[in-house]
This record gives sequence, C-alpha cells and structure tokens, in this order.
Amino acid sequence: NEVGRHLPIKEIGEIVAPTNAWFHTDSVQTYGALDIDVQDLKVDLLSVSAHKLNGPKMLGFLYRRDGINFPSLIKGGDQELKHRAGTENVPAIAGFAEAVGLLPAEVKEEHRQKYLSFKHQFVDGLKENGIDFEINGHLEENQLPQIISIWFKGFASDSLLTNLDLSGISAAAGSACTAGSLEPSHVLAAMYGEDSPRVAESLRFSFGINNTSEDID
Repeated sequence: NEVGRHLPIKEIGEIVAPTNAWFHTDSVQTYGALDIDVQDLKVDLLSVSAHKLNGPKMLGFLYRRDGINFPSLIKGGDQELKHRAGTENVPAIAGFAEAVGLLPAEVKEEHRQKYLSFKHQFVDGLKENGIDFEINGHLEENQLPQIISIWFKGFASDSLLTNLDLSGISAAAGSACTAGSLEPSHVLAAMYGEDSPRVAESLRFSFGINNTSEDID
C-alpha cells in the first residue's frame, strides 16, 4: 500500500497451508491491477475495496474460502452469510459491480502500461531537474504500476507535502491508512531501519485513470 511492493503471496501461502492456519491477504491495491487466482495463491481470506477501482467509497468485499467460519462482526440478522448483520448497501454494491465490469483484461493491461509510462516520465523529470532522490523499492521489479515511493534527500516530508498541497498536487508521507499521522513510516523503518533518513524524507505518489501526461509534467 505504501511503496507498491508486490509481495510473494503465493510462496507465503504454500508455507502457511500445511499449518492449518488461516491466511488472509489485503488485496486492496492489487485487485484491478493484477490478475488474482485465490486457489493458486492458497489464501483463505482476501479483502478488496471498491474505491480503488473508482467504485463507491465505504464498500468492499471479503473472499472467504469454503470451510472458513468465524464469529459475526455485527450480530442480528442473517445478512452476509451471517457474518455481518444489517441491510446491504445495494446502490454501492451495484456501483462496485459496474466498476469491476469496466476492467476486462485488456483494459487492465492498458492501465498498467499507462501507469508505468507515468512512472518513467515522473522519474525522468526529477532527474532532468537535478533533484537528489532515490526510489524506495524498485521502479518496476515486483512493483505495482500505480504506486511509487520516493526519498527526497534532505527534505522533510511534511514540508514537501505543504508545498505540494499549495500547488494542487496530492501526495502522502505514507499509505492512505496513515494519512494525517505524524508517526514515522513503519514500512520504511522496517525496510531501511528506524534511523534511516528515508523514514522522514519520503513521499508516496499514486496514479489513476484520470491522470494525464500533462499532470505528471
């Protein structure tokens, strides 16, 4: 979610499977960007959010493998296979289904190529302007196409965010889940060490279907 790293879920699933432990993966960023086969990945539970596909906010789904049962999150009615009571948000569900329907394989590949192009254009622009930076992770290898995390050497993330915001540019110092938090990125701390300057000098950028090459410039 933060640096766009595509983790080896299948390999982890193969390790977990013999233990009979339940294996859950958060696929909020990958669903719609990469092909997902839950059988091949050997996951028991997989969660997805609609807004990452440009669908309605505050809606998602949880894949649950047959045989996996757990207590109800909200007790009362028998909705959601008795796992979450309450009337379903039908309009949002319909919107989610429509968003998924607008992403056949050829469109996903078109988006992937578009985002990769944006990434390269962005990085090339930083180089051309003499910006001292490094990518957290990699540009393409095992990376999601729509996310890039960059270490801007010597510049505090909060100062950069303020200036970007004044210029109408949206970015983040961490994942969307930690937006507004003043705590250092635990992801970058785990990757590079708590004392690494990357932790407090990095920004996360993401690209969407409405972005254009002019936006990147």
